[in-house]
Amino acid sequence: MECLLAAWHTALVVLSSSPMSTPTSTFWALMVSKEEAPRAGRRREEPDWVKEITRELREIGREIKEEIGRMEMKIKEELRELRTQLEGMEKKMTEEKKRGEEGWSKGWGRDWSEGSTDTGVRNTEGTDNSCEDKKSQGARQKIQGTTRAVEKKGDGGRDKIEKDWRRPLKSDRRKEQEEERNTNRLRRMRKKNLIWRKVVGGPKERKEMLETIMEEVTRRMIPIRKVLEVIGADGKIIMFMELDEEEDKEEVIEKCDEIWRRWKIGVDEELTFEERAYRHKLVEKAREERMKGSSVVLTNRRMWINGREVK
Repeated sequence: MECLLAAWHTALVVLSSSPMSTPTSTFWALMVSKEEAPRAGRRREEPDWVKEITRELREIGREIKEEIGRMEMKIKEELRELRTQLEGMEKKMTEEKKRGEEGWSKGWGRDWSEGSTDTGVRNTEGTDNSCEDKKSQGARQKIQGTTRAVEKKGDGGRDKIEKDWRRPLKSDRRKEQEEERNTNRLRRMRKKNLIWRKVVGGPKERKEMLETIMEEVTRRMIPIRKVLEVIGADGKIIMFMELDEEEDKEEVIEKCDEIWRRWKIGVDEELTFEERAYRHKLVEKAREERMKGSSVVLTNRRMWINGREVK
């Protein structure tokens, strides 16, 4: 026991004699080390731009996930509709096959399979029902032919019936596309057409005169694709002219007032019903402005009042 007390006393003397190691300094060193330990393990705070990019990436990921979900729902809906159509077709085929089997069991098919002259249906009313028997025979033959095709070809028979069923739809769709192409073609032709009135002379002289007039007002030669002459309701000749370019037609239309003033020949473009109604409104507006004393320049689609375009 005395030895332990002596050792403890010696340690205290050594600590007290050291200038860098006092009990107080040792205590504060331990406290500082305890405070710095959690501070060293704390994560460094991220900059604002990193937080902004992270937030945008999360938002983009969320939008992509939502879009994928919508696409999956749409695909599932389309598959559901397709499955419903296929089930309906399969049900229809099953019913037709069942009707054919019932007819075969009743003797509808014995005439063709056994070469018998009996139709399988006894006529109890004499020869007056021969036409009805022929109609029934034709119907039964059609049903049996369909049933045999399905049984013989399997899925191929179903494909053939499906093609026969879809053929009218394709034909109607083809007609609609053809009508749309014709409408677009007429619309393009109308955009290049000019209508001439009060042109005198023979056919050759009239065409040469119009070529000269267009060259005079535009200062260049305008190519003509074709010219068609018709007689109007008043018995006068109307000339339909198709040009190569729509810009050439617009340039000639801009000179319509000059053409009328110099040659007394009317030129106009071919308009639809809606375009004529709009032009009628422009004409009424131009008449009102001229009565007020304004200077008016009018075309089929545009109007200027005192040098300012009005829309």
